[in-house]
Amino acid sequence: MSVDQDPTVRFSNRASYYANCRPGYPDSVVEAVRADPGLPRDAVIVDIGSGTGLSAELFLRNGYHVFAVEPNPLMRHAEEERLRRYPGFHSVNGRAEATTLPPSCADLIVCASAFHWFDPDRARAEFRRLLRPQFAVAIMRNGRDAEGSAFMRSYTDIFRRYSARVRAHHNREERIRNFFGGHGYRTFVLNYREQIDFERLRGRILSYSSIPLPGESGYGAMMEELRAAFDREAEDGEVWYLGEITLHIGYLEDDVSNTAITG
Repeated sequence: MSVDQDPTVRFSNRASYYANCRPGYPDSVVEAVRADPGLPRDAVIVDIGSGTGLSAELFLRNGYHVFAVEPNPLMRHAEEERLRRYPGFHSVNGRAEATTLPPSCADLIVCASAFHWFDPDRARAEFRRLLRPQFAVAIMRNGRDAEGSAFMRSYTDIFRRYSARVRAHHNREERIRNFFGGHGYRTFVLNYREQIDFERLRGRILSYSSIPLPGESGYGAMMEELRAAFDREAEDGEVWYLGEITLHIGYLEDDVSNTAITG
């Protein structure tokens, strides 16, 4: 697999790892979004690049209607299986640059760990088409607190050494600044933690498209190091995984007058 292949297919062989082992999003994300743009309780959310439904589920369990836009059929199927019990869930076969949704249908557009795969100029035009006046875009990334503990330092070191370089991962924060341009945005950093066993940890690292899969070069050595790091710090068969969400909320419309939001 080329590390720079078409983003709409690059997770096809990792969909089960992604669905079962990636961390979800805490309710503190919704609290931040509600406080900043004043999101109404009956808002319609468009989640673009929704993957297996981790971010869509956050808004669904808080009572919102969510149109989840995902181009990869295997990821979208996993999402549909996960979220079909929510009456407000709507699955959409589309992509950031061409969602297939009608104009002025969204009170909030969410991009969760997906924005770096988009064509920013075409996506901005599509987002403007979808958004109702005076509403916002939330771009977030579910990362890790790399220095939060001895285990997290070891995990981050392993991840960085075995991860292939991908152009889409470069200059992510700069691309977000350029995307919002002069309209301004606000940034929040939200921390959480969870206890996970080794199988979930293994699946989590394999859910990243830059990491070698079984049978690929580097996989065996990486797993030996990951197992050793886990065994050093585990208690009762689990370690604490420390997560860190970076959330950017801003506007795209030329006529937005909310000058309280600054970069």
